Amino acid sequence: DLGALPEKEMLTNWWGGSETTPKTNEPTATVKKGKTVLESKTPGASIGFKKSFEDKSWSVYSNPLKTQKGDSLYMVAHRIGFAPSDLVKLKMR
Repeated sequence: DLGALPEKEMLTNWWGGSETTPKTNEPTATVKKGKTVLESKTPGASIGFKKSFEDKSWSVYSNPLKTQKGDSLYMVAHRIGFAPSDLVKLKMR
């Protein structure tokens, strides 16, 4: 029963033995079959993206994206209980 564990011990177990908050790995973008696929090496991480830095809201990545040469892509990955990744900016080639 996880409810019986002290929170600090539960987090340490969740973080693979580390006592400090791990950081989510930065997302990557690769073009496969003409569409852009976003991924993070952190299992279970969600990826937020937007095509313009001026956009007020982020979209949560769920399917490959249609992008064109010259498009900008801003991405951040985050897993619950982890610190978010750094912001990644790409210019599609």
